[in-house]
Amino acid sequence: MSTFLLTLLLLTSIPDDDTVNEARAPVVVTTLQMDPEKPRDIVGWWHGKNGLVEVTDDGRYRRWKDLDRFSRPVEVGRWHRENHAVFWLESYSLPKTPRQRAALWLEDDALMADLDRRETYRFQKTAPSCPADGLVGRWAGTGGTLELRGDLTYHWIAPASNRPADLGGQRGRWRFGLDDRLHLEPLVANQSPALVSIRRNDLEQVVEIQSIAGPMSPVKPPPAAKPTTANPEADSIEPDKQSAGT
Repeated sequence: MSTFLLTLLLLTSIPDDDTVNEARAPVVVTTLQMDPEKPRDIVGWWHGKNGLVEVTDDGRYRRWKDLDRFSRPVEVGRWHRENHAVFWLESYSLPKTPRQRAALWLEDDALMADLDRRETYRFQKTAPSCPADGLVGRWAGTGGTLELRGDLTYHWIAPASNRPADLGGQRGRWRFGLDDRLHLEPLVANQSPALVSIRRNDLEQVVEIQSIAGPMSPVKPPPAAKPTTANPEADSIEPDKQSAGT
């Protein structure tokens, strides 16, 4: 009798297949050493070996397929933070795709996040370096004056010329391709790009940009102004006169 009751108890305690399939393992988010009262800042740049994401303080984000932030983003959208350990990315792409959950954790005090199925991304406030960094700024020479801006717009002013047919200047957008070339998109559709090529030195630094009018070199920023003293008249007094008055 006891054997029969034990067998019956075992049979009734075994769940059916549907119950087993519904019982899924819980999702565990590691938040080692992260203080819920002091959430880490996530506005800045997230990068892996093969991708880059910029999270801005106006609630938007941009994603690149590599570390070149001067190329065209492959995804743009908006983000919001759920708590100290999770934030979400929602793409503007159509057709609409599911939003992405990004879990945060610390690795040797470095903030990490799951922003890609292929790899983990690391956070830093400043953008990682890329080949196009050396192009941003002002250039000048016999080929005119050029300003390449960080927002990927450019303005080229041609050198003075007595020929009315010469192009006086050009505005548009620029990017630096993986083919090591400077690509331009003039605002005027029927204009040809005003910049032709770049030249590097032995250290692989871009030292010259060739326009349709000639070469241009980088313009060094002016030196920082010296701090002024509280009493500028005292600086103009000669040392002998200062000692005589004491």
